[in-house]
Amino acid sequence: MRTDSNLAGADGDDMMVVRLTTKLAKKIGARELESLPCDPNPFADWTAHLFTQSRRQYILIANTHTLYSVVMRGSGLTSPSAFLAAMRDCLAEYLAYDELNAAFDRLILPAMGTITYGKTLNRSVTGSMNDLVHLARCYMADGDLSLMDVSSKLNEAPMSFLEYDSPGAAFGAIALGSSDLESGCAKSVKNPNG
Repeated sequence: MRTDSNLAGADGDDMMVVRLTTKLAKKIGARELESLPCDPNPFADWTAHLFTQSRRQYILIANTHTLYSVVMRGSGLTSPSAFLAAMRDCLAEYLAYDELNAAFDRLILPAMGTITYGKTLNRSVTGSMNDLVHLARCYMADGDLSLMDVSSKLNEAPMSFLEYDSPGAAFGAIALGSSDLESGCAKSVKNPNG
């Protein structure tokens, strides 16, 4: 499913892949999800997963290459356009919080001109997302942490998908152009069965 996002600041020249779990696709009404290869632009490939905690809906959005994650509220998002606007705002807010707002402005927002929804990449990505959801639920259980703080904790967690690097370190390295780490997404392409 392809959509022109018409998001403010998105120039439309680039394309972003947003991979949705089946539950999230159903919630926002995204139909005909395609099986898409990993986008070579690490800033233009994201995976989103719907989960509940204390009877509230949340969405985990993770960069498919690095698992760099943001947790946002899921209630009220019932269309692709509402989801994309919330995703854009949440990514912009969290990247500013994480002092990476230049990465959003230069590398992510321009790719949001055209969005293609796809199926999750493979079992490795899905398994890592499930691990991140489990961690998010643990961090959210007491209700003491904001969603920004939960996202920060997720981005500090070592992940086997990244050879035990953290999502924050992996994303920061590619944002600064100093990454020699082979992204998890690239490894997934070599081993598509996860």
